[in-house]
Amino acid sequence: MSEGVYYIYRPNEAALSDTLVFRSYTDNVYTGLETKNIAEVLGGFSQGVVFAPCYHVNTDQLKMIERPYKNVSISYKYGLKQNPDEEFANPGLTGAGQGCGGDPIGPCDLVTIPGYTKTGVMQAGLYPTGGVIFYTTGATYPDLTNYYQNNNLVPVTFNVTVQNYVKFVISYTNPAFINGVDMNFVISLTDGSIVWYLQADGSWAITPTEPGINYYSIRSQAGLTGSETITSKIVPSSGNITFRILAPSGTVENIVYTGISGKVFLDMGAQVGEIHTAIQTGEFSYVPDTIDVFNGDSSSSLYLGAIFKNDLTTLTTLWNRRGLAESVLASEFAASKPFLRIAVEELQRMYAQPYIKFEGSIGNYFNPLSLFTINLVEGRFMPVSLSYDLQANVCKAILTRISNTEIEMNYTLEPDYGETTKITIK
Repeated sequence: MSEGVYYIYRPNEAALSDTLVFRSYTDNVYTGLETKNIAEVLGGFSQGVVFAPCYHVNTDQLKMIERPYKNVSISYKYGLKQNPDEEFANPGLTGAGQGCGGDPIGPCDLVTIPGYTKTGVMQAGLYPTGGVIFYTTGATYPDLTNYYQNNNLVPVTFNVTVQNYVKFVISYTNPAFINGVDMNFVISLTDGSIVWYLQADGSWAITPTEPGINYYSIRSQAGLTGSETITSKIVPSSGNITFRILAPSGTVENIVYTGISGKVFLDMGAQVGEIHTAIQTGEFSYVPDTIDVFNGDSSSSLYLGAIFKNDLTTLTTLWNRRGLAESVLASEFAASKPFLRIAVEELQRMYAQPYIKFEGSIGNYFNPLSLFTINLVEGRFMPVSLSYDLQANVCKAILTRISNTEIEMNYTLEPDYGETTKITIK
Protein backbone atom coordinates (compact mmCIF):
# COMPACT_ATOMS: atom_id res chain seq x y z
CA MET A 1 0.00 0.00 0.00
CA SER A 2 1.28 3.45 -0.89
CA GLU A 3 -0.48 6.73 -0.12
CA GLY A 4 -3.75 4.93 0.60
CA VAL A 5 -3.69 2.92 -2.64
CA TYR A 6 -3.02 -0.78 -3.16
CA TYR A 7 -0.53 -1.64 -5.92
CA ILE A 8 -0.44 -5.22 -7.12
CA TYR A 9 2.45 -6.26 -9.33
CA ARG A 10 4.68 -9.18 -10.21
CA PRO A 11 8.01 -8.67 -8.41
CA ASN A 12 9.87 -10.36 -11.27
CA GLU A 13 8.86 -7.45 -13.51
CA ALA A 14 10.70 -5.03 -11.22
CA ALA A 15 13.97 -6.85 -11.93
CA LEU A 16 13.86 -5.45 -15.45
CA SER A 17 12.58 -1.90 -14.99
CA ASP A 18 12.27 0.85 -12.39
CA THR A 19 8.91 1.82 -13.90
CA LEU A 20 5.81 -0.32 -13.52
CA VAL A 21 2.42 0.03 -15.21
CA PHE A 22 -0.71 -0.63 -13.13
CA ARG A 23 -4.37 -0.90 -13.95
CA SER A 24 -6.28 1.56 -11.81
CA TYR A 25 -9.66 0.76 -10.22
CA THR A 26 -12.04 2.89 -8.17
CA ASP A 27 -14.94 1.11 -6.46
CA ASN A 28 -14.15 -1.98 -8.58
CA VAL A 29 -14.47 0.06 -11.79
CA TYR A 30 -11.48 0.23 -14.16
CA THR A 31 -10.33 3.84 -14.58
CA GLY A 32 -7.23 3.48 -16.77
CA LEU A 33 -3.49 2.81 -16.62
CA GLU A 34 -1.11 4.35 -14.11
CA THR A 35 2.66 4.50 -14.57
CA LYS A 36 4.81 4.70 -11.46
CA ASN A 37 8.58 4.98 -11.10
CA ILE A 38 9.63 3.30 -7.88
CA ALA A 39 13.44 3.63 -8.10
CA GLU A 40 15.38 4.48 -4.93
CA VAL A 41 19.11 4.56 -4.12
CA LEU A 42 20.58 3.29 -0.86
CA GLY A 43 24.04 4.79 -0.39
CA GLY A 44 26.16 6.65 2.11
CA PHE A 45 25.42 9.84 4.04
CA SER A 46 28.32 11.65 2.34
CA GLN A 47 26.68 11.32 -1.08
CA GLY A 48 24.00 13.82 -0.07
CA VAL A 49 20.23 13.78 -0.37
CA VAL A 50 20.26 14.15 -4.16
CA PHE A 51 22.30 11.04 -4.92
CA ALA A 52 21.37 8.97 -1.87
CA PRO A 53 18.24 10.22 -0.06
CA CYS A 54 18.24 6.91 1.85
CA TYR A 55 21.54 6.01 3.49
CA HIS A 56 23.13 3.49 5.81
CA VAL A 57 23.06 4.37 9.51
CA ASN A 58 24.17 2.56 12.66
CA THR A 59 26.36 -0.51 12.39
CA ASP A 60 23.85 -3.29 11.86
CA GLN A 61 24.05 -3.73 8.08
CA LEU A 62 24.16 -7.34 6.94
CA LYS A 63 24.23 -8.93 3.52
CA MET A 64 23.19 -12.57 3.69
CA ILE A 65 23.11 -15.32 1.11
CA GLU A 66 20.37 -17.87 1.64
CA ARG A 67 19.71 -21.20 0.03
CA PRO A 68 17.66 -21.49 -3.16
CA TYR A 69 14.40 -23.40 -2.96
CA LYS A 70 14.04 -26.86 -4.38
CA ASN A 71 10.29 -26.36 -4.49
CA VAL A 72 7.46 -24.11 -3.36
CA SER A 73 4.15 -25.56 -2.14
CA ILE A 74 0.87 -23.81 -1.36
CA SER A 75 -1.96 -25.71 0.30
CA TYR A 76 -5.46 -24.42 -0.36
CA LYS A 77 -7.42 -25.35 2.77
CA TYR A 78 -11.04 -25.78 1.80
CA GLY A 79 -13.35 -25.04 4.71
CA LEU A 80 -17.08 -25.48 4.14
CA LYS A 81 -20.17 -23.34 4.20
CA GLN A 82 -22.22 -24.84 6.99
CA ASN A 83 -25.46 -23.30 5.72
CA PRO A 84 -25.62 -23.64 1.95
CA ASP A 85 -28.47 -22.32 -0.12
CA GLU A 86 -31.98 -23.70 0.23
CA GLU A 87 -32.74 -25.93 -2.74
CA PHE A 88 -36.52 -26.04 -2.47
CA ALA A 89 -38.70 -23.30 -3.90
CA ASN A 90 -41.16 -23.21 -0.99
CA PRO A 91 -39.67 -24.80 2.13
CA GLY A 92 -42.38 -23.32 4.37
CA LEU A 93 -45.27 -24.71 2.25
CA THR A 94 -46.74 -21.22 2.33
CA GLY A 95 -49.58 -20.10 0.12
CA ALA A 96 -51.30 -23.50 -0.01
CA GLY A 97 -54.90 -23.38 -1.20
CA GLN A 98 -57.87 -25.75 -1.06
CA GLY A 99 -60.35 -26.14 -3.89
CA CYS A 100 -62.93 -28.11 -1.93
CA GLY A 101 -65.73 -26.59 0.12
CA GLY A 102 -66.89 -27.48 3.59
CA ASP A 103 -64.68 -28.13 6.59
CA PRO A 104 -61.29 -26.49 5.96
CA ILE A 105 -59.46 -29.48 7.40
CA GLY A 106 -61.53 -32.09 5.62
CA PRO A 107 -59.93 -34.40 3.03
CA CYS A 108 -59.64 -32.76 -0.37
CA ASP A 109 -58.06 -33.85 -3.64
CA LEU A 110 -57.81 -30.26 -4.85
CA VAL A 111 -55.10 -28.79 -2.61
CA THR A 112 -52.41 -26.70 -4.30
CA ILE A 113 -48.98 -26.06 -2.77
CA PRO A 114 -46.76 -23.46 -4.46
CA GLY A 115 -43.53 -25.13 -5.52
CA TYR A 116 -45.17 -28.57 -5.77
CA THR A 117 -47.04 -30.48 -8.46
CA LYS A 118 -49.60 -33.18 -7.59
CA THR A 119 -49.79 -36.50 -9.42
CA GLY A 120 -52.58 -39.03 -8.92
CA VAL A 121 -54.98 -38.82 -5.97
CA MET A 122 -53.81 -37.23 -2.72
CA GLN A 123 -56.19 -36.40 0.11
CA ALA A 124 -54.95 -33.29 1.90
CA GLY A 125 -56.24 -30.13 3.51
CA LEU A 126 -55.30 -26.86 5.18
CA TYR A 127 -54.63 -27.19 8.90
CA PRO A 128 -56.12 -24.45 11.09
CA THR A 129 -52.85 -23.71 12.95
CA GLY A 130 -50.75 -23.72 9.79
CA GLY A 131 -49.32 -26.26 7.40
CA VAL A 132 -50.83 -28.86 5.13
CA ILE A 133 -52.42 -32.01 6.56
CA PHE A 134 -52.00 -35.22 4.56
CA TYR A 135 -54.57 -37.93 5.15
CA THR A 136 -53.76 -41.60 5.43
CA THR A 137 -55.38 -44.13 3.08
CA GLY A 138 -55.36 -46.70 5.86
CA ALA A 139 -53.13 -48.99 3.83
CA THR A 140 -50.00 -50.66 5.19
CA TYR A 141 -47.88 -49.02 2.50
CA PRO A 142 -48.42 -45.76 0.59
CA ASP A 143 -49.36 -45.81 -3.06
CA LEU A 144 -46.24 -44.74 -5.00
CA THR A 145 -48.26 -43.33 -7.90
CA ASN A 146 -50.00 -40.69 -5.74
CA TYR A 147 -47.74 -37.87 -4.57
CA TYR A 148 -46.85 -34.21 -4.37
CA GLN A 149 -43.51 -33.53 -6.07
CA ASN A 150 -41.29 -30.54 -5.38
CA ASN A 151 -40.77 -28.72 -8.66
CA ASN A 152 -37.09 -27.98 -7.97
CA LEU A 153 -34.74 -30.70 -9.17
CA VAL A 154 -31.80 -30.68 -6.77
CA PRO A 155 -28.48 -30.90 -8.67
CA VAL A 156 -25.71 -32.93 -7.02
CA THR A 157 -22.11 -33.60 -8.02
CA PHE A 158 -19.89 -36.62 -7.66
CA ASN A 159 -16.29 -36.69 -8.91
CA VAL A 160 -12.77 -37.01 -7.53
CA THR A 161 -12.76 -33.66 -5.74
CA VAL A 162 -16.48 -32.94 -5.19
CA GLN A 163 -18.71 -35.46 -3.45
CA ASN A 164 -22.14 -34.23 -2.37
CA TYR A 165 -24.68 -35.53 0.07
CA VAL A 166 -28.12 -34.12 0.87
CA LYS A 167 -30.09 -33.29 3.98
CA PHE A 168 -33.83 -32.82 4.29
CA VAL A 169 -35.45 -31.35 7.40
CA ILE A 170 -39.10 -32.29 7.86
CA SER A 171 -41.07 -30.06 10.26
CA TYR A 172 -44.37 -31.58 11.32
CA THR A 173 -47.29 -31.70 13.73
CA ASN A 174 -48.74 -35.07 14.66
CA PRO A 175 -52.39 -34.46 15.66
CA ALA A 176 -52.71 -38.01 16.97
CA PHE A 177 -52.25 -38.34 20.72
CA ILE A 178 -51.72 -42.10 20.84
CA ASN A 179 -49.93 -43.35 17.74
CA GLY A 180 -46.87 -42.35 15.83
CA VAL A 181 -47.38 -41.87 12.11
CA ASP A 182 -45.04 -43.01 9.33
CA MET A 183 -44.06 -40.05 7.17
CA ASN A 184 -43.23 -41.33 3.68
CA PHE A 185 -41.17 -39.77 0.88
CA VAL A 186 -39.63 -40.88 -2.38
CA ILE A 187 -36.15 -39.35 -2.66
CA SER A 188 -34.58 -40.45 -5.92
CA LEU A 189 -31.47 -39.58 -7.92
CA THR A 190 -31.03 -40.00 -11.64
CA ASP A 191 -28.13 -39.34 -13.96
CA GLY A 192 -30.48 -39.51 -16.95
CA SER A 193 -30.45 -43.29 -17.33
CA ILE A 194 -30.11 -44.94 -13.89
CA VAL A 195 -32.38 -44.18 -10.91
CA TRP A 196 -31.19 -44.61 -7.33
CA TYR A 197 -33.48 -44.45 -4.27
CA LEU A 198 -32.53 -43.24 -0.81
CA GLN A 199 -32.67 -46.11 1.71
CA ALA A 200 -33.39 -46.07 5.44
CA ASP A 201 -29.66 -46.24 6.28
CA GLY A 202 -28.90 -43.24 4.06
CA SER A 203 -27.43 -45.31 1.23
CA TRP A 204 -28.54 -45.16 -2.39
CA ALA A 205 -29.80 -48.27 -4.16
CA ILE A 206 -31.20 -49.24 -7.54
CA THR A 207 -34.42 -51.03 -6.57
CA PRO A 208 -37.53 -52.36 -8.27
CA THR A 209 -40.89 -50.71 -7.76
CA GLU A 210 -41.79 -52.44 -4.55
CA PRO A 211 -43.54 -50.97 -1.48
CA GLY A 212 -41.32 -50.50 1.52
CA ILE A 213 -38.06 -50.50 -0.49
CA ASN A 214 -37.87 -47.56 -2.88
CA TYR A 215 -39.30 -44.93 -0.57
CA TYR A 216 -38.01 -43.43 2.66
CA SER A 217 -40.13 -43.81 5.79
CA ILE A 218 -39.56 -42.08 9.12
CA ARG A 219 -41.90 -42.24 12.14
CA SER A 220 -43.19 -39.08 13.79
CA GLN A 221 -43.76 -38.90 17.52
CA ALA A 222 -47.36 -39.06 18.75
CA GLY A 223 -49.00 -35.82 19.77
CA LEU A 224 -45.92 -33.68 19.13
CA THR A 225 -44.73 -30.81 16.99
CA GLY A 226 -41.16 -31.49 15.95
CA SER A 227 -38.73 -32.08 13.14
CA GLU A 228 -36.78 -34.96 11.68
CA THR A 229 -33.62 -34.79 9.59
CA ILE A 230 -32.99 -37.15 6.69
CA THR A 231 -29.29 -37.35 5.82
CA SER A 232 -28.05 -39.29 2.85
CA LYS A 233 -24.67 -40.83 2.32
CA ILE A 234 -22.50 -39.66 -0.57
CA VAL A 235 -24.43 -39.65 -3.84
CA PRO A 236 -23.34 -42.42 -6.25
CA SER A 237 -23.36 -40.17 -9.31
CA SER A 238 -23.77 -36.63 -10.53
CA GLY A 239 -27.35 -35.88 -11.45
CA ASN A 240 -30.64 -34.50 -10.13
CA ILE A 241 -32.58 -35.44 -7.02
CA THR A 242 -36.39 -35.56 -6.98
CA PHE A 243 -38.37 -35.21 -3.73
CA ARG A 244 -41.92 -36.55 -3.42
CA ILE A 245 -44.41 -36.52 -0.52
CA LEU A 246 -46.47 -39.71 -0.18
CA ALA A 247 -49.49 -40.37 2.01
CA PRO A 248 -48.74 -41.26 5.65
CA SER A 249 -49.11 -44.88 6.71
CA GLY A 250 -48.56 -47.31 9.55
CA THR A 251 -51.70 -46.27 11.43
CA VAL A 252 -55.07 -44.74 10.69
CA GLU A 253 -53.74 -41.31 11.72
CA ASN A 254 -52.81 -38.29 9.61
CA ILE A 255 -49.80 -35.95 9.57
CA VAL A 256 -49.34 -32.18 9.16
CA TYR A 257 -46.25 -30.79 7.42
CA THR A 258 -45.29 -27.24 8.30
CA GLY A 259 -41.99 -27.18 6.44
CA ILE A 260 -39.77 -29.31 4.19
CA SER A 261 -36.25 -28.02 3.59
CA GLY A 262 -33.61 -29.49 1.28
CA LYS A 263 -29.89 -28.64 1.16
CA VAL A 264 -26.78 -29.99 -0.51
CA PHE A 265 -23.55 -30.47 1.42
CA LEU A 266 -20.03 -31.40 0.46
CA ASP A 267 -18.18 -34.36 1.90
CA MET A 268 -14.41 -34.30 1.50
CA GLY A 269 -13.70 -37.44 3.50
CA ALA A 270 -10.14 -37.23 4.79
CA GLN A 271 -9.16 -34.58 2.23
CA VAL A 272 -8.84 -31.10 3.75
CA GLY A 273 -7.53 -29.24 0.72
CA GLU A 274 -5.24 -29.41 -2.28
CA ILE A 275 -1.50 -28.76 -2.60
CA HIS A 276 -0.02 -26.89 -5.55
CA THR A 277 3.74 -27.44 -5.95
CA ALA A 278 6.37 -26.07 -8.34
CA ILE A 279 9.65 -28.02 -8.33
CA GLN A 280 12.82 -26.93 -10.08
CA THR A 281 15.08 -29.55 -11.59
CA GLY A 282 18.68 -29.86 -10.50
CA GLU A 283 20.66 -30.75 -7.38
CA PHE A 284 18.94 -28.58 -4.78
CA SER A 285 17.93 -29.69 -1.33
CA TYR A 286 16.26 -26.92 0.69
CA VAL A 287 12.48 -27.24 0.94
CA PRO A 288 10.61 -24.42 2.73
CA ASP A 289 7.46 -24.96 4.76
CA THR A 290 4.21 -25.33 2.85
CA ILE A 291 2.21 -22.09 2.75
CA ASP A 292 -1.45 -22.44 3.80
CA VAL A 293 -4.00 -20.22 2.06
CA PHE A 294 -7.79 -20.09 2.17
CA ASN A 295 -8.64 -18.76 -1.29
CA GLY A 296 -8.35 -20.51 -4.62
CA ASP A 297 -10.05 -21.91 -7.69
CA SER A 298 -12.48 -24.58 -6.56
CA SER A 299 -15.01 -26.71 -8.36
CA SER A 300 -17.79 -26.10 -5.83
CA SER A 301 -19.29 -22.98 -4.30
CA LEU A 302 -19.62 -24.92 -1.06
CA TYR A 303 -15.94 -24.33 -0.45
CA LEU A 304 -15.16 -21.25 1.59
CA GLY A 305 -12.60 -19.19 -0.29
CA ALA A 306 -13.94 -20.09 -3.72
CA ILE A 307 -13.19 -17.26 -6.15
CA PHE A 308 -16.02 -16.08 -8.40
CA LYS A 309 -16.05 -14.18 -11.68
CA ASN A 310 -17.66 -10.76 -12.12
CA ASP A 311 -21.17 -12.20 -12.21
CA LEU A 312 -20.62 -13.45 -8.61
CA THR A 313 -22.09 -16.80 -9.66
CA THR A 314 -19.59 -18.46 -11.99
CA LEU A 315 -16.53 -20.00 -10.34
CA THR A 316 -13.08 -19.24 -11.72
CA THR A 317 -11.02 -22.04 -13.19
CA LEU A 318 -8.04 -20.68 -15.15
CA TRP A 319 -6.09 -17.43 -15.29
CA ASN A 320 -3.36 -15.90 -17.42
CA ARG A 321 -0.75 -13.32 -16.58
CA ARG A 322 -1.23 -9.87 -18.08
CA GLY A 323 0.54 -9.74 -21.44
CA LEU A 324 3.40 -11.95 -20.30
CA ALA A 325 4.55 -15.08 -22.07
CA GLU A 326 5.06 -18.25 -20.09
CA SER A 327 8.57 -19.66 -20.21
CA VAL A 328 8.91 -22.75 -22.40
CA LEU A 329 11.36 -24.05 -19.80
CA ALA A 330 8.41 -24.85 -17.55
CA SER A 331 7.10 -28.31 -18.34
CA GLU A 332 3.37 -28.72 -18.93
CA PHE A 333 3.44 -25.38 -20.69
CA ALA A 334 0.09 -23.64 -20.50
CA ALA A 335 -1.00 -20.07 -21.15
CA SER A 336 -3.90 -20.36 -18.70
CA LYS A 337 -3.50 -21.89 -15.26
CA PRO A 338 -5.14 -22.14 -11.85
CA PHE A 339 -4.43 -19.10 -9.72
CA LEU A 340 -2.35 -21.03 -7.18
CA ARG A 341 -0.26 -22.69 -9.87
CA ILE A 342 0.79 -19.26 -11.08
CA ALA A 343 1.60 -18.34 -7.48
CA VAL A 344 3.91 -21.30 -6.77
CA GLU A 345 5.69 -20.96 -10.10
CA GLU A 346 6.31 -17.26 -9.53
CA LEU A 347 7.67 -17.90 -6.03
CA GLN A 348 9.90 -20.69 -7.30
CA ARG A 349 11.36 -18.34 -9.93
CA MET A 350 12.08 -15.70 -7.28
CA TYR A 351 13.92 -18.22 -5.09
CA ALA A 352 15.52 -20.22 -7.87
CA GLN A 353 19.06 -18.98 -7.22
CA PRO A 354 21.07 -18.29 -4.07
CA TYR A 355 18.93 -15.70 -2.35
CA ILE A 356 20.59 -12.40 -1.37
CA LYS A 357 19.03 -10.42 1.46
CA PHE A 358 20.05 -7.08 2.94
CA GLU A 359 19.08 -6.21 6.51
CA GLY A 360 19.89 -3.08 8.47
CA SER A 361 19.02 0.48 9.49
CA ILE A 362 18.30 3.09 6.81
CA GLY A 363 18.27 6.81 7.43
CA ASN A 364 15.06 8.63 6.30
CA TYR A 365 11.63 7.18 5.72
CA PHE A 366 11.00 5.58 2.35
CA ASN A 367 7.85 4.44 0.54
CA PRO A 368 7.23 0.71 0.91
CA LEU A 369 6.52 0.73 -2.83
CA SER A 370 10.19 1.18 -3.70
CA LEU A 371 12.86 -0.61 -5.70
CA PHE A 372 16.38 -0.10 -4.38
CA THR A 373 19.78 -0.20 -5.90
CA ILE A 374 22.49 -0.48 -3.23
CA ASN A 375 25.95 0.91 -3.78
CA LEU A 376 28.47 -1.82 -4.59
CA VAL A 377 25.81 -4.55 -4.44
CA GLU A 378 24.55 -6.05 -7.70
CA GLY A 379 20.84 -6.20 -8.54
CA ARG A 380 17.58 -4.54 -7.53
CA PHE A 381 16.12 -4.97 -4.05
CA MET A 382 12.50 -4.93 -2.91
CA PRO A 383 11.44 -4.13 0.69
CA VAL A 384 9.73 -7.06 2.39
CA SER A 385 9.80 -5.68 5.96
CA LEU A 386 9.77 -2.11 7.26
CA SER A 387 9.67 -0.66 10.77
CA TYR A 388 9.98 3.14 11.12
CA ASP A 389 11.28 4.98 14.21
CA LEU A 390 9.73 8.43 13.85
CA GLN A 391 11.83 10.07 16.58
CA ALA A 392 15.14 8.87 15.16
CA ASN A 393 13.97 9.08 11.52
CA VAL A 394 15.35 5.60 10.92
CA CYS A 395 13.83 2.60 9.15
CA LYS A 396 14.71 -0.92 10.16
CA ALA A 397 14.26 -2.84 6.93
CA ILE A 398 14.80 -6.09 5.11
CA LEU A 399 15.42 -5.86 1.36
CA THR A 400 15.54 -8.86 -0.94
CA ARG A 401 17.16 -9.08 -4.35
CA ILE A 402 14.73 -9.81 -7.17
CA SER A 403 15.52 -12.50 -9.71
CA ASN A 404 13.92 -12.82 -13.12
CA THR A 405 15.81 -15.90 -14.25
CA GLU A 406 13.68 -18.47 -16.04
CA ILE A 407 14.20 -22.02 -14.84
CA GLU A 408 13.09 -25.50 -15.74
CA MET A 409 10.41 -26.65 -13.32
CA ASN A 410 7.59 -29.14 -12.91
CA TYR A 411 4.13 -28.58 -11.44
CA THR A 412 2.03 -31.01 -9.41
CA LEU A 413 -1.46 -30.84 -7.89
CA GLU A 414 -2.10 -33.28 -5.05
CA PRO A 415 -4.88 -33.80 -2.50
CA ASP A 416 -4.09 -32.49 0.98
CA TYR A 417 -4.87 -34.94 3.79
CA GLY A 418 -3.41 -32.76 6.53
CA GLU A 419 -0.21 -33.58 8.39
CA THR A 420 -0.03 -37.04 6.83
CA THR A 421 0.51 -35.59 3.34
CA LYS A 422 4.13 -35.45 2.22
CA ILE A 423 5.21 -33.82 -1.03
CA THR A 424 7.36 -36.07 -3.19
CA ILE A 425 10.41 -34.15 -4.41
CA LYS A 426 11.79 -35.33 -7.74
